[in-house]
Amino acid sequence: MHESSSAIIIGSGGYAKVVTDALQKQGYQINHVFDDNIEKIGTLSNCGVKIEKMPTSSWWKESTKPTIITIGSNLVRKKIATSLTSARWLTVIHPTAIIHETASIGVGTYIGANVVIQSDAIIGDHSIINTGAIIEHDVFIGTYCHIAPGSIVTGGTHVNEGVFLGVGTKIIPNKKIGEWGIIGAGSVVLKDIPPYSKAHGIPCQIVATLEPDLF
Repeated sequence: MHESSSAIIIGSGGYAKVVTDALQKQGYQINHVFDDNIEKIGTLSNCGVKIEKMPTSSWWKESTKPTIITIGSNLVRKKIATSLTSARWLTVIHPTAIIHETASIGVGTYIGANVVIQSDAIIGDHSIINTGAIIEHDVFIGTYCHIAPGSIVTGGTHVNEGVFLGVGTKIIPNKKIGEWGIIGAGSVVLKDIPPYSKAHGIPCQIVATLEPDLF
């Protein structure tokens, strides 16, 4: 049982189910489930807790319960995290994950089932390292990233803020993915990808440039 055996989650979609499972496997109880979707408020979440409307900032100043944002969108997680400056963020690590003792994991981050994180890797705040992903030695993953299931990020790679790597993405060593890049599922990244780029394929090629003002 943890020092604090209760937690709050923000979001009630599919990703929330995954995080809830990991929390419950570690002895946590979910006290509150918050969501701004009007259709969901008042219904039961998958953990049996009634979904509530997101409270005001003053409520968060009084709350001491550890909290994690269970929303898959990198941008939405960033907006919520930066607006709730008084929240106490919870890092959730699935019990089947293998993490080297020299790796660093940021606050508000989720490490999924069967993830492997090797020596001297750094994972930023409020990121998602999803089921079965492999993060090799000396990799840097920035804040608000989402590394989708089965992705492999090899040694020395630098993944900047807000990047999304689709299912099964593979990146060869020492490459850089610029901030808020989107890499399509199954891609093989053989060269650096500039910021705000949408890319996919084998080898991965840029197919569009995103508007920086959106982020």
